[in-house]
Amino acid sequence: MRNKLVILLIISGLVLFFGYIIKSKFEKIEFVIEKGLIDIGKVKKKDKSEAIFKIKNTGRKGLIIRNVISDCHCTIPDWSSNVIKSGETYLLKVTYDNHKLGFFEQTVSVYIKGTKQVPLLIMRGTVVED
Repeated sequence: MRNKLVILLIISGLVLFFGYIIKSKFEKIEFVIEKGLIDIGKVKKKDKSEAIFKIKNTGRKGLIIRNVISDCHCTIPDWSSNVIKSGETYLLKVTYDNHKLGFFEQTVSVYIKGTKQVPLLIMRGTVVED
């Protein structure tokens, strides 16, 4: 009788353990981007322009940014691959070098671990003479 109880406890523990492993492996990565497009308006040619994009982890699992790629060398994203915990908001700073006069629209692609979604963040404005 005692052996059956021990075996039952071991099997129950294994079922719970593997159930937890499977559940955590298949939990979806969920996030919200507060504003995917930021229009910074008119900026002077000699200044650098910045936009701050907010990425909120709305899932139950930690979110990790794998990579951030801009479509131009004049646009520089400032990011890290630290874990964004559930409920936390991450601030991703994008800087544009105002080297040309006129309208600009730059796109930044954000690659997040565990999802095939690639959100595009857009920064735009107009560069004017000083």
